[in-house]
Formats: sequence, C-alpha cells, structure tokens
Amino acid sequence: MHRYDSSQLAHLSRLFCRQPHIEKAGHAERFVLLYIFCEALLRVVINGYQNRPGSTPPASKTHSTIRKNVAANAFQYYGVMISAIDVDKLLDSKLDKRGSKSARELRNGLIHGWNSDDEKEVQDRSAELSALLDRTLQAIKSRTTASP
Repeated sequence: MHRYDSSQLAHLSRLFCRQPHIEKAGHAERFVLLYIFCEALLRVVINGYQNRPGSTPPASKTHSTIRKNVAANAFQYYGVMISAIDVDKLLDSKLDKRGSKSARELRNGLIHGWNSDDEKEVQDRSAELSALLDRTLQAIKSRTTASP
C-alpha cells in the first residue's frame, strides 16, 4: 500500500474543503453534485497512480473517461478500501438496465439530457446511491489522514 504524494494530499484537501452543500438539494440534484465531487477526487487519485514513479504516464492528460479497471487498480495501490462491487456500482458502463444502472450511467442520463427515467431511478434508489457515494468519499478521505 502506497501513500498519496504531497501534491495529491494538497489537492484532495482543497477539494474536501470545498465539498458541495447538498442539504437543501433534491434527490437528483444531490446525486449529481456528489457524483461530480466524487469524480473530481477520483481523478486526483487516478492521476497520481498513473504518474507514479516507474509507470508510463498516459498519453493525454485531459479529462478522459475514468476507466473502471484503472480506478480499481488506483484504489488498491493506495489502500483505498472500496469493494469491487462498489467500484462496479459506481463506474461500470455495462450496468445500464433500468433499476440497476451504475452511478455513472445515471449521471450521464441526468447531465446530458435530464432524463426523467434516470431522475426517477435516482429518486427510487436514493438511499442506496447516497450510501455508495458516501462510502467512496469516506474511503478516499480516510487515506488522506493515513498519509503523512
């Protein structure tokens, strides 16, 4: 298990200090804000993993798609305690059936078209999705305090 470097820690700390205020948001709005925040944190973790000493950095440093396998490898590398099931529920693009869509698929439907069926699914699965995003955020955050 490796530690976040000082640059990652600083970036993650800045992000956690600016966590979205969601107290008065509706289910779909809360979900979108938390997912985007979670995605920003994931990018910091993945960027550090892909640019670790001895690795070949990706060709592009743009905001490319977060690949599920790269996220899972980065979590394992840094000791971020997220189950494979949670990684799937969060990022698996193949989970696209109504009632069991991944958070990514629901986010896409809401961001790119405010899809009413995706909005309803987010409302129906609000507790499950909130718990998933909260577990992910807490797992990433817990490693910021475990690092020097």
